[in-house]
Amino acid sequence: MTLTDRTNELAQLHLAGPNAAAVLAAVGIDAGEWKLNTFRMQGPGLTVRCVDPLGLPGYDLVCPMDEVAELWNKLGHAGARPAHQEVWEILRVEAGTPVFGIDMDDTTFAPEVSRTARAISYNKGCYLGQEPIVMARDRGVVQRGFVGLLVGDEPVPAGSTLHRDAKEVGRVTSSARSPARGQAVALAYVRRGSQTPGTVLEVDVGGTRRKAEVTALPMV
Repeated sequence: MTLTDRTNELAQLHLAGPNAAAVLAAVGIDAGEWKLNTFRMQGPGLTVRCVDPLGLPGYDLVCPMDEVAELWNKLGHAGARPAHQEVWEILRVEAGTPVFGIDMDDTTFAPEVSRTARAISYNKGCYLGQEPIVMARDRGVVQRGFVGLLVGDEPVPAGSTLHRDAKEVGRVTSSARSPARGQAVALAYVRRGSQTPGTVLEVDVGGTRRKAEVTALPMV
């Protein structure tokens, strides 16, 4: 088997929304009954994956770079509308979807990300890093977890520290203003004992403390 880096040869679009499956059907792709994480080839060069990083029915479409314009136009004629990157960011923060390099990196312990049911298998064969993951499950102890926060009127900068009873208990990784919630929300890692929804923390923004309330994910 040969692995080849084809990043520069491929383009990826993400189609999301309550009518996403209908739009795909209009361009000849019947994906309405697909389960999450299903992926299939749809003709030469096009791969479609059923994923929901925005908390909405969604599909990744991966195709050769020189075919993306044609695919974009087909989706547009079928009813899809382009959205700004800012919309993606708001929706994925509301959905509690972490992004590598922003909300996690290669030093993050997988069970900390609070996506065990979707991202970790305890039944598959041996893999690198399996032992500490299984130990964390069996002992039931992970020192910090990924949570949602309600942070008032304005988003807070990534890296802002969280405090409770004069102790630092966490750190914000992403924040955005949520139109659906009518306020700013954030994603953060919070230490064990301060993760229960409804727990009131303080977030330090440039030396000023603001109220931050832990909330369950997804936030919308």
